[in-house]
Amino acid sequence: RPLERARDVAGDAQSPGDHVYYEYGTHWSGRGNDAAYRAILAALAPRFPALAPVERADLERVELAGHGDTWGRAMYLDDRLPQRHYVLRARSAAPLRIDERSDRGVKVWTAEGPDPAAPRAVLLHDSFGEGLRELLAPHFSRLVCRYSPRVDEAVLREERPDVLIELFVERALVTFDPRTNLLGAPDPAQLAFEASTTSWYVLT
Repeated sequence: RPLERARDVAGDAQSPGDHVYYEYGTHWSGRGNDAAYRAILAALAPRFPALAPVERADLERVELAGHGDTWGRAMYLDDRLPQRHYVLRARSAAPLRIDERSDRGVKVWTAEGPDPAAPRAVLLHDSFGEGLRELLAPHFSRLVCRYSPRVDEAVLREERPDVLIELFVERALVTFDPRTNLLGAPDPAQLAFEASTTSWYVLT
């Protein structure tokens, strides 16, 4: 049963308004981010046994202002459709050194973890990745998160990650062309431009 499965994967007993996805949105809630965080580390555990998730008892819920991801705002009903909006954080997590910048139009979020001997990782993601960064970062000596679907060979040469994670919404499996994610693949926007037959000009 989906609801029971969500409870098993995502932690403590479910309370009203606390689902894996936002009730009125399309993104993972704090509960969903926790489930994804644990699934990622479990997949990496056979190669990196030290990558064990934080015990749920050591996580605290931090309630945030607003209603999070919701279509209520687009319908001017945000005040009528309240929903829980929180993140999970480790109570005893060591502080991270975080840097945010733009690299050729790509948003880059980098965190230096507390253990220099831990593996290095690059995370390619869409908006789903933003809720996982601070949960994953303490487990790596360096985590570089790039808001982009494209594997950049120059970035991999510079970062030399032990782990490359690609995290995208499931509908991306339909809309993404896998060939654009291979090393050295041309930029998708450039390919589309070169294949176009009509140009539009705006005269001012």
